[in-house]
Amino acid sequence: MDAPCRFVPWVRTLGIAAMTERERAESARGCPNGPGPGSPEGSSEVEVCRFSAGVRTRNRSGHQALAPSTAATSCRKPLITGAAEHIVEGLMPNTGFGSRWRASGLLLLTALAAGCGAEVGAPIHVEPFSIKSSDSAPAWSPDGRQVAYLRFHPGSAPGIWVVDTAGVAPHAILAGSWGFLDWSPDGTHLAISAFAGIYTVKLNGDSLKKITTTGFAPRWSPDGKELVFQTRDTTGIGTIWIVSRDGTGLRSLAPPGTDSWDEPDWSPDGTHLVHIRRSGGTGLADVYVMDTTGHAEQRLTTDVSEKQGPVWSPDGKWIAVSFGTFAPANDLWIMRPDGTEAHRLTYGGELSWSPDSRRIAYSLLEFETVVLLTIDIATLRGTELTR
Repeated sequence: MDAPCRFVPWVRTLGIAAMTERERAESARGCPNGPGPGSPEGSSEVEVCRFSAGVRTRNRSGHQALAPSTAATSCRKPLITGAAEHIVEGLMPNTGFGSRWRASGLLLLTALAAGCGAEVGAPIHVEPFSIKSSDSAPAWSPDGRQVAYLRFHPGSAPGIWVVDTAGVAPHAILAGSWGFLDWSPDGTHLAISAFAGIYTVKLNGDSLKKITTTGFAPRWSPDGKELVFQTRDTTGIGTIWIVSRDGTGLRSLAPPGTDSWDEPDWSPDGTHLVHIRRSGGTGLADVYVMDTTGHAEQRLTTDVSEKQGPVWSPDGKWIAVSFGTFAPANDLWIMRPDGTEAHRLTYGGELSWSPDSRRIAYSLLEFETVVLLTIDIATLRGTELTR
């Protein structure tokens, strides 16, 4: 007879061994006790169900995975040792066909961490995979009518495209392998990055201008006079830089020691930068705010999750950030500029605010395709931009 399901904490890192003994014990104790109280929609928990054939895990958005088992009716503490591997089979929401599980192998790792009867002789093997097509790195126009993005689809050259916010009339403006774009406040240019540095280009693809010889992730200052961006050296240490839009006045905000400062974005008044800091000693990433001289720092997060791409809302009331290691499969969170009222909105990464600060454009992994969507931060209503 199939056992009831229960929600247990989602392990956010691939290293199950990083769980404390208390966390393991609590998860294991909860396994055989029948249905749990559950949790609000969108929480970082997964449902673990024990069946005669194996263990199924499912998150609140409907993503699920199944692990084969020879002892599925038992519930024991996991032993993460040995040489055997498991291939994870998965189903995505609202589809009627299966695929190899790729995006959320953590679901099944959670089942193993909970010890809910799966074969736990070894960590799960999740197949390598490639993205078949991708619409990513959205940048909202200042008038709110369009979104620029990076497009890679089979049979066509990669490049920068623009789509209106109704999801129609997409068109190319510049071919090439570009990355990390941002729309100028006056709406006339995009800042983009490539292997050779930071560039600006007009919206019709003309007047491509090289600003720096290195760097990526450019962001325009609110007055449009400067760009902030980052570099990373051969040891992986990130440094934040500010440069005038004509390429003059380059200055660095260098982190101390072996710390890394990454992915900066301006406050709406241009006086502060939100960014990611990674400790050289632990590698842990947290969201920080500092002034544009690299001082007056304030730490906004203190957990052990990986974080990417913080962006400040145009009205100054929120900071959006994605939690995870692969942006299109991350968790999208928002918080106040002092770190309070942090809460999760949905899955996704590579974030860009609408000019009215009501919506966020983001990328999302669906099977082997990355698509663009928007979400209303108040109603959580989503809109598809590309497919």
